[in-house]
Amino acid sequence: MKFLLAVYKILLSLRYKVKVKGIDVLKRDSPFLILPNHPAFVDPQILFSEIYRYTKVSPVVTDLYFQKPILKFIFRWLDSIHISHLEGDAHDMKVLEKTVKSVTKALKNKKSVLLYPAGRTAGQGYEAILGKQSTYHIVSSLPPGTKVIAVRIRGLWGSMWSRAWEGKPPDFFWTYGKAIFYVLANLIFFLPRRKVTLEFEDVTQIAQKNARKDLRDFNTFLENFYNKYGEEKALFLKHFFYVLKLKRKLPEHIRGSVAELQKTAKINAKEIDDSVFKFVRSKVTKIKDIPANKITLNSNLVLDLYFDSLGLAEIFSIIKAKFPSCASPPLLSLKTVADVCLMAQGKTLQEKELPVCTFNKDHINANNINIDLNKNIVQNFLDIFTSAPKTNFCYDEVGGSTTRKSFCTKTVIISRLIRKKNPQPHVGIMLPALQSTTLLIMSCYLAKKIPVMFNWTVGSLAMKHCMKSVKVKKIITVKKFFDRVKDQIPPELHKKFIFLEDEVRDLSLAIKIKGFFLSKIPKLAFYHKTYDKTAVILFTSGSEALPKAVALTHKNILADLWGTLKIFPAKNKEIMLGFLPPFHSFGFTLTSIFPLLTGMRIAYAPNPSDYHHILKILKHTKATILTSTPTFLKLIISHAEQEDFEYVKFVISGAEACHSSVFEAFAKLTKDKGKIIEGYGITECSPIITVNPLKKQKSESVGKAIEGVAIRVVDLETQISLAPKKEGMILVRGDNVFDGYLDKSLKNPFVKLEEKKYTPTRKESEITIMHRSLRTPNLSSNSVEASEHNTSGFLGEGVYYRTGDLGYLDKEGYLFITGRLKRFIKIAGEMISLPFIENLLLEKYGEEGENVLAVEGTDEVEPPKIVCFSTKEIDRGEVNEFLILKGVSNLIRIDEVRKIEEIPVLGTGKIDYKVLKLEV
Repeated sequence: MKFLLAVYKILLSLRYKVKVKGIDVLKRDSPFLILPNHPAFVDPQILFSEIYRYTKVSPVVTDLYFQKPILKFIFRWLDSIHISHLEGDAHDMKVLEKTVKSVTKALKNKKSVLLYPAGRTAGQGYEAILGKQSTYHIVSSLPPGTKVIAVRIRGLWGSMWSRAWEGKPPDFFWTYGKAIFYVLANLIFFLPRRKVTLEFEDVTQIAQKNARKDLRDFNTFLENFYNKYGEEKALFLKHFFYVLKLKRKLPEHIRGSVAELQKTAKINAKEIDDSVFKFVRSKVTKIKDIPANKITLNSNLVLDLYFDSLGLAEIFSIIKAKFPSCASPPLLSLKTVADVCLMAQGKTLQEKELPVCTFNKDHINANNINIDLNKNIVQNFLDIFTSAPKTNFCYDEVGGSTTRKSFCTKTVIISRLIRKKNPQPHVGIMLPALQSTTLLIMSCYLAKKIPVMFNWTVGSLAMKHCMKSVKVKKIITVKKFFDRVKDQIPPELHKKFIFLEDEVRDLSLAIKIKGFFLSKIPKLAFYHKTYDKTAVILFTSGSEALPKAVALTHKNILADLWGTLKIFPAKNKEIMLGFLPPFHSFGFTLTSIFPLLTGMRIAYAPNPSDYHHILKILKHTKATILTSTPTFLKLIISHAEQEDFEYVKFVISGAEACHSSVFEAFAKLTKDKGKIIEGYGITECSPIITVNPLKKQKSESVGKAIEGVAIRVVDLETQISLAPKKEGMILVRGDNVFDGYLDKSLKNPFVKLEEKKYTPTRKESEITIMHRSLRTPNLSSNSVEASEHNTSGFLGEGVYYRTGDLGYLDKEGYLFITGRLKRFIKIAGEMISLPFIENLLLEKYGEEGENVLAVEGTDEVEPPKIVCFSTKEIDRGEVNEFLILKGVSNLIRIDEVRKIEEIPVLGTGKIDYKVLKLEV
């Protein structure tokens, strides 16, 4: 062990020039309790490389790090003392007792122990022990003969191992991989060296003296020792010997810092019940032995009342026991006595502060965005992300701001994980709009896999069908999100899910290092590889009972976005806000793939119905473009202030008709400076078909066909093209149209038109709208690998996709949607099949040979309405409970059960839904 640590010391010396003072205090034949400050994650490595020349030491390690692969082996080798991580979700109330007992036992057995009094890395350039109790109790009952050695470490605040630059603890393995890279990039011996000082001092007598007083005196003594020379300024030492000295700016928010603890919400005393405050105050008085008259609503739990994690867990447990309906916030969000009172009352605690958004630091010229159709998604991505790598790319509440370089690096590493964990060609993904979702999609491509996007709202029946139809073995998600939606997922499918955070944590060092090096040469590693022609598998909303699997190709999506940009030119300086779920083609194409192809900066909000959070992200990131459905847009606008929409230029609206009232409210909110760009699309068409041009928009129209797309409106029976303003079936043709459903047993959605032409009257002409050229540039032969999946799709001239929608074109080529041929309505952008609901209800209430029940609905009112007509007395609550039992989507609910004398029928005996439609 001494030999290995001696070798490791030499390796560390390539980066760190360590000066050691007073280490001779370890030249004694006695057990030591070694108490260092903790400025960075690298200081334990430096400490051990110095200490082991004199004595063997057992470090105290929380399970947050003890359970990590490789580290677990090292900690066992070092005979570590393993304790619970109290700041996580599990609140082990006996952790203090276990820690004191374990350390005291080791010291009695003549073992030396290394313990960090603060319990975590510093959040600033000085050590703050505050109310931490473990060291105080250990020193208070120190076994005879044990020496207390305090170690003052300086020089590491500002290291990449500290919290200084990222505002949060760095990932251990990721940082280690970077360290190895920097050593090699500097030809091993030329890496600039950071000066570090270690000062050892025997403080046994003074430590025991202060421990005999109280916790505050003891911890103040330790803080004075560590901070003897004042606050240390963050030092950024360049990573390459051949570059000029660089300057870095500290983040505004550093997680775990004293400054963060001081940021508390304004307290409205009127919101807090006096009896609740008295109860909380009495418990705080008992726990901390502080007079009640010194405890106010504004008292800071950590800074004023000296609570540590254990104390917070204790008060948390007391409140949960006393008030069963209380809130359940993260433990560390409890900052003041008022927060505890609000928790007890079940109210929202102080709002979580958003990570800093650094979009405003980018200097981007306002150029039009272009997409190269001669390349696939991967090649477009690599072209953009290897240029201007320091430019910010995406932002969300979880990951904060991420640069192109960082995103690309993470993508490469996660692709190695996907290759290892998923040998099958398809990779299931079930996540809302997050940067992690977009990262997973791109990682799938680099791993030569096809992402399959799953909708958690479709109900258990449809979910099982989707899993079976595409033969997906595993679905990737994150634990926090899964816990929120797992009740909507069949229990038998729970074992199919794997959690991204767990898999990343357990990644081997070899995979991380390999991924890190490949990320430095992404074009060499990935650019010229062949990829499956399929870019994604999405599912329709289930308008015909069960969702249909739709495979969209690289060519489909690229052509769709290319054509859209021709009619709606976007600038690369814009910032998009995306909250639509990526299981919809609208959300997938616009808020996941479009930014990957263009590098347009994007902010994500995961819940489209959480208008408060969306507005908060919108204002925080100064987003200029929103993508939304009219339902969600109406909700957001109704709760917004003008300052929330100060920077918004455009809203791209789709999935359902946008009512004139939404246009009016938006115009008022933006003072006519913003525009709603309404369009029309279908999953099978990638999805955009039409967009209302900026220069001339028409009310109630969904716009003109995007470039490269042809639209025909034809007679339902003859399939002959109709004159302007004549209603018929909408047909679409173009490179954005898919090849056909994966399930070949489904009805062919394509039609081949005969070369019959409508005979114009009164100067009417055949309506075939084609902007500039139907033929878009072909993909190069080596950009996408051919696959056997094809056959029934767009095979040549005259073949069109039958949309199922009715409408007409005017003389200028603007499309107007007038209805849908099939019986379904749209609710929040989702297609709801009325026959599907009706057939389910007939299982319970139907009678053979009798028309006793029919379901009809409309989405032309707000909110949309579904009515069950029945000749029986049926309870609406019972009906909706039955639908839930059958595993249908949460969106599907019967709004009214109406008893009628008889169900109207046609002469053929079929139900006359036209009559029922009039009654809805």
